[in-house]
Order: sequence, then structure tokens, then C-alpha cells
Amino acid sequence: MPRVKEFDETRALEAAMHVFWDRGYEGTSLQDLEKATGLARTSIYNAYGNKRQLFEKTIALYQKNVYGGLLEEIQQATSIKEGLRNLLLAVIDLHFSKKTPGGCMIALSLLEKTQHNKSTRKLLDQTIEFVTKSIESHIKQAQEIGDINKDKDTQAIASMVVTAMAGIMVQAKAGVKKKRLVKIADTLVEMLES
Repeated sequence: MPRVKEFDETRALEAAMHVFWDRGYEGTSLQDLEKATGLARTSIYNAYGNKRQLFEKTIALYQKNVYGGLLEEIQQATSIKEGLRNLLLAVIDLHFSKKTPGGCMIALSLLEKTQHNKSTRKLLDQTIEFVTKSIESHIKQAQEIGDINKDKDTQAIASMVVTAMAGIMVQAKAGVKKKRLVKIADTLVEMLES
């Protein structure tokens, strides 16, 4: 008779995501993962594979849960400028939330000294591409209704916003005050008007 899993895989994956988010791939040990998930090493291996495979699963979860939630800020707004401002403010709030480690898991992973293997690097790149294309599609819609000048390069604007998101998260992790980060977000959105 096969053994029944006696733990919540989603909760354990979320716990692992928070550890990688806080400490990075390099800084996370299997002992850290055991402690955070409440699972023995063999259970982690059986449920998720090795450390790298678990890390890749947490990247996918981060994209879905964190970036998915942030991108909703644009969809719920009445204008692209309001949406982008709300997005950037949500990024700031995410850092200062007591529920998250702060910073950007993707940006911090890309900055690690270790060169990630091809599948991990591809997943990190795909996550950035997903966010950039999502923002760009909203910018294109805004151009169609006249909210943004049609001469502006939508891909460049979207890339600038993604860069600002990562920069804001890195600055927040470095200790920059929330008030200053809000000013940065407001300035970026104001630049779209010129």
C-alpha cells in the first residue's frame, strides 16, 4: 500500500519560496528548507526533487502569486498611469509587508554569484519576459485609446517599468525609506506624460 502524503505541498512550497526569497539560492541550505517546510530531507526530495528543482518550482510560484498579484494593479485601474503607479506602490508595499522577505526574488537570484544552470536561467528570464510583456500589453491598450503617445516605444516603457520595479525592491532591501521610494514611483509615472 503506497504511503499517503501527510503534508500540504502548496504550503510547504510557499515556505520554501520565502526562504529562497530571503536568502537566495546560494544562501539557502537543505537544513533551512527542512526547518521552514517542516519536512525531512527525504520528503523534500520525494515531493519536489533536488534543491535546484525545488528552487525552480518556487520561481514559478513567485511568478504566479507575487507577480500575478502585482499585475492585477494595472488591470483594476481606470488609466495606465494610475495602473503603473498602483503597480509600483504595490511593489513598495510588498517589501514593507511583514508577510514577505522583501526585495525581488527574481532580481536577487539573478544577482547571485553562482551561475544558474540553463533551465533555471531560462525560467528566470521567462519570468522577466512574462512581466514585461504583461505591462507592455497594457501600455499598447493605453496607446490605442490615447492615454499614451503612439510614438512612444511600448517595449522600452515596459522594460523601464520592470527595471524600476526591481530597482525599487533592491533599494528598499538596502534600507531606502518608503517615502523616498513613493517619490521615485511618482516621478517615473510623471515621466510618461512628457
